[in-house]
Amino acid sequence: MIRFELGKLFFDRQAVISKVDAATRRVLSRFGAFVRQRAKSSIRKRRNPAPPGSPPSSHTGLLKK
Repeated sequence: MIRFELGKLFFDRQAVISKVDAATRRVLSRFGAFVRQRAKSSIRKRRNPAPPGSPPSSHTGLLKK
């Protein structure tokens, strides 16, 4: 049987916790950039308003920029 002593676990050290936090931040930042880019590319420039459930329309083109 494997026994663990709670005071000697590797994953409770500050260095490991900070590395995991940095990796999580990096992944979330990349995901946010992907979503932001995808949302910008889905905006269409047209005169009429967008129908419900579709990406918004940019009448002047500034919304996409």
